[in-house]
Amino acid sequence: MNRSVIEYAEQRSRGRTRVRKYPIIPANIPQKLPKLVGIGAVLWDVYGTLLGHPMGDVVEHSLMEKSTKRAFIKTAAEYGLEKFLGGDPATVLRKLYDDEIEKIHRRKRAQGVFSPEVKIEEVWLRILRQLEGKGYISGEGPVDMELALKVAYYFDDAQQFKVLYPGARRTLEMIRKKGLRQGIVSNAQFYTPITLNILLRNSVSVAVEAMDELFDHDLVVFSYALGVGKPNPSLYEKARDRLIEMGIEPSRVIHVGNDMLYDAVLARKVGFKAVFFAGDRRSVTLRKDDPEASGFEPDAVIKSLPQLIEILA
Repeated sequence: MNRSVIEYAEQRSRGRTRVRKYPIIPANIPQKLPKLVGIGAVLWDVYGTLLGHPMGDVVEHSLMEKSTKRAFIKTAAEYGLEKFLGGDPATVLRKLYDDEIEKIHRRKRAQGVFSPEVKIEEVWLRILRQLEGKGYISGEGPVDMELALKVAYYFDDAQQFKVLYPGARRTLEMIRKKGLRQGIVSNAQFYTPITLNILLRNSVSVAVEAMDELFDHDLVVFSYALGVGKPNPSLYEKARDRLIEMGIEPSRVIHVGNDMLYDAVLARKVGFKAVFFAGDRRSVTLRKDDPEASGFEPDAVIKSLPQLIEILA
């Protein structure tokens, strides 16, 4: 990872004058807390499971559009892009952004890729180079990948702030103390581990690399690194294969997530036990219209992250 973007993210985090928070209310779903015996590993989804944000994963389209437009406006202003974008900078920048993503998706779909994923820094680099052709010069140096990483991080941070769910750090630590393997299987971009690391570290106010301390590197499977996202089963299959190499059979693995289809159903399909996180009504995604998700019974339903420790026999 480019070190300067990590330092940039750290600087933005330190520069905030108030703690970001919002009321977290569990979903109106009954908890289900059976004892799960013989577990050797725990895998996590990130967004909506470890990290929450005020709009959640289920949000009115109009609210998301307002948040996204505001982020494009702020990004254009922060990096001096406005005069190279025309009359309505946010609208023009949004179109460039959407068009570049669609080009990549279209090319990958033509190659037979199901649920393709982009590397968002590459999208921003293409946009910046288009604007460079119109005379754009960055005040931070050349238009290169380093700049694209910073712009991508800024845009994501401006679009929606993230918080660590209550008890997340303690739960992850307790799983480690039990001697279990721990990993992540999640849709993500390069900034996901940066944000997660900052929030996990800040939760205990100590200077540690929380990602390295709490997760097994070989069990961290992010969509941007694989080139496909959920619901492509490849993310789960990759984690399953790595666990088998470690001597842990799929039946001894828990996956925790907030999406009944992308998390619970897909985890079960590769043999994992599915634990559904219903601790934030904004993030719970039931997908009742999907025939596989409708009526699906996860192995457990937790309404706070520490409840996971209770069900680990």
